[in-house]
Amino acid sequence: MSDTKYLMENSQGILDYNENYKKNEIILNISETQKCWVAGFIEGEGSTNISFKKQKNMKIGLRPCPSFSVTQHYTGVKSLEIVQTTLGGIGRIYPKPGKTQVMVYEVTKLSHLQTVIIPFLEKYNYLSARKTELLTF
Repeated sequence: MSDTKYLMENSQGILDYNENYKKNEIILNISETQKCWVAGFIEGEGSTNISFKKQKNMKIGLRPCPSFSVTQHYTGVKSLEIVQTTLGGIGRIYPKPGKTQVMVYEVTKLSHLQTVIIPFLEKYNYLSARKTELLTF
């Protein structure tokens, strides 16, 4: 059992911490309130990116590497864990190289981007000022 507490809706509909969450278990009953909170948090702190890495066996010599990330000062790592939990436990949280006081939640696996991240953002960030960015991604 993880020592980390996760933000969940309690029986009164109020967001509260729940210690009964196992790190890689997908929670299917995450509240709409929490999903909306995460969507807003992503709106302010999240980013989508496509970088290119050299790879000789690719037709143009480059391999596209899409990613989704959210960053926070290490004191806000609980918020990143809430995002990760809400998104089904995918991705990883790690210290940003060269800036160890900054923590990064990142998803790079293409199938997770296609089946979890993009559908979540399409559903919950429909009023987003960054909708064009998502469509480009």
